[in-house]
Amino acid sequence: MNDRHHWQRIALLVLLAGLVQSWMVYRNPVPAQDAVAFIQFARELAHYPLVETARRHPQHPLFPTLVCWHHQLFGPIMSQDGFAWIRSAQWVAGLAAVFSIVPMYLAGVRLGGSTLATGAAVLFSVLPCTARLGADALSDSTHLLFLLVGFWACTEYLTPCGSGTQEGSLLANSDGPLVRLTASRRRARERDNAGTVTHAWGLRLNESCPRWLLLAGFSVGVAYLARLEALLLPVALVLTLAVLQLRPLWRLPWKTVLAGVTCLGLGMLAVAGPYVITVGKLTPKGSLILLPGGRLLASWATPAAAGGLHSTLFNADQVLAPHSEPVPLPAMPEGKLNFDAIHRSPQARLEGYGPAASELFRELIEGLHYIPALLVLVGLCRSPRQPANLLATLLALVFAGVLVQFASKAGYLAGRHVIPLVCLGAYVAARGGWTLAVGVHALACFLQAKAWTPTWRLRLAGALLVAAVVLCLGRDAVLLHESRDPHVRAGRWLAAHASAGSIVLDTRGWAALCSGLPSYICDNTLRAFEDSRLAYVVVEKQELQDVRPRSQTLRHLLGIGGQKVVEFDGATGPNGSVEVYRWNSERVAQAAGNGGPSLRAN
Repeated sequence: MNDRHHWQRIALLVLLAGLVQSWMVYRNPVPAQDAVAFIQFARELAHYPLVETARRHPQHPLFPTLVCWHHQLFGPIMSQDGFAWIRSAQWVAGLAAVFSIVPMYLAGVRLGGSTLATGAAVLFSVLPCTARLGADALSDSTHLLFLLVGFWACTEYLTPCGSGTQEGSLLANSDGPLVRLTASRRRARERDNAGTVTHAWGLRLNESCPRWLLLAGFSVGVAYLARLEALLLPVALVLTLAVLQLRPLWRLPWKTVLAGVTCLGLGMLAVAGPYVITVGKLTPKGSLILLPGGRLLASWATPAAAGGLHSTLFNADQVLAPHSEPVPLPAMPEGKLNFDAIHRSPQARLEGYGPAASELFRELIEGLHYIPALLVLVGLCRSPRQPANLLATLLALVFAGVLVQFASKAGYLAGRHVIPLVCLGAYVAARGGWTLAVGVHALACFLQAKAWTPTWRLRLAGALLVAAVVLCLGRDAVLLHESRDPHVRAGRWLAAHASAGSIVLDTRGWAALCSGLPSYICDNTLRAFEDSRLAYVVVEKQELQDVRPRSQTLRHLLGIGGQKVVEFDGATGPNGSVEVYRWNSERVAQAAGNGGPSLRAN
């Protein structure tokens, strides 16, 4: 790196990302739906051993562990209401998103120079799908931070010796990330005595630094503790090394390749190995079986993986004893009681690879937010032929292939799934912006028959970047999860009116989380109704109006043992409202005794 202002730029970029994340967290106090499960995981870690809790939960442990530590450190100075855990989760996620700027920039320097790295990092800070990482309070930002560290280490390993300083390199200076290669057609084939390989452009591959792959392996292992997708980076790196070996001009000595791959594997095993041994399987997430070879990997689970998720109740962060004899539930006149997974709004499922690929393309366009997406198309036409850029390309293809496979089997694809692809796309968008600026500059010089100063290229590229930032900030200003405001109001109502220790069933989890009361959430509906201590039920109105068996069961039971005490209208109208019912277990038990058949848990 020949730019002595790198760290000043990084400091400014971190400041920008910090401002965006702080603003988003401040404006959006309610996290995403899946954050409820992560916060429940973190609360259990405060009372149970990590090994026991990790075996029981279907989530990787890194993010909940960080949330637990943050709450233990800063909980005493935060308000002791139900929002304390939400704030901890949001700030941990937000800090990870802010620090992701550092490896994002460093990798960008190796892919195209400091100007390209700066543009990509600015886009990363303001793109809607990455700006909301802190507010959503999910594990994506933690995973992304360490994945980008691993990606940067891989680009360092694959960068030719002297890149950025020798004549004919991609970056002769920090102000020209797309300077044409003056020696791009050289075909040097000699090897020096040290065994290093001369690159196609007369540069030597940095093969003497396997420690970079040791760092990459360590970072991938840590990222794996947040999300399983981190393992795709080693796959892309191995494919990259294989392609390099197929090209005589890029070929490395096999002992060098073996040393690098060994360092990569040792770094991964040092971090991920203990977790895999502890839980007895590669991942606790059921989505593994949707991927090629996933069923085979899942079949290798050991007895240590036995056990499932159970609900732990907290009251002021004190664990409550489990209920004793379950309450019998009255059977429905027609059909059986149904307590399937949490209610989801009906939507068209993706069937087959074609619709899955189309949905992936749509999510990418939305994630890159239109103007940057158009710049990506320009940048793809000028992708430089370098090993580091080859790694980025193969990583994007591997991620895209896995996402298409997942979407075709699972039937859906969420915006958060494409965030790693959006990060890689930010580099291409920055390159596209510079390419467009260079083209406009050349056209202006030709039409006016005079030479414009080179600074005009930077001004044009800066104008494109500012336009993209303004467009993204306009989208960032829109409130997230606005439909969940009635859940927050329901939680505050419970905190004000429910007696201490009242147990709540909240089919979504937000109201119970905001109230601070001990609660059953999400998929523990059966256990909640069988608990004689259950006092309140919080449910969305549209969930009761649905025609599916789970909604019929809720209507049946609430009609017997529930009494609606308050309803909170949502911004989307009456159908988005949240209803709070006072629950009477004695009435339910009496109805079960008088009505014949009843249902008990196994």
